[in-house]
Amino acid sequence: MQLNHERFEDLVGAYALDACDDDEMAAVEAYAADHPDAAAQVEQLRAAAAWLGASGSLVPPPSLRSSLLERAGTVVPASGVEAYADLTDELENELTALPPAARETVTHNGLTPFGADVLRAWRKTRRRHRRRARH
Repeated sequence: MQLNHERFEDLVGAYALDACDDDEMAAVEAYAADHPDAAAQVEQLRAAAAWLGASGSLVPPPSLRSSLLERAGTVVPASGVEAYADLTDELENELTALPPAARETVTHNGLTPFGADVLRAWRKTRRRHRRRARH
């Protein structure tokens, strides 16, 4: 089996993990013998594979599963409407906390952070979403 660079790249990872058949192994070794960069790549991957194998499998502590399941059972996910209402409340608080001068500062595009039309539309949308959430 003759390898080109693309085929070598396809096989080198499997070779490093000893997952190639005999023909593929011989082809990777022959290619690496003729190409120093490929030989270096083989060595790096084999070293990484050996290091991974030496680390062994990690076993989490038995308490991890039970604590995660217990915690997951106490979390109550918010509905989309509730999350939207929470975000809009936060935005309103941030806008309200702006100093009066900042509220009327005109930006480069001619808008103000407290533009009356935008704010009215936003509050109207928020009220509509809250009414839907209650029903």
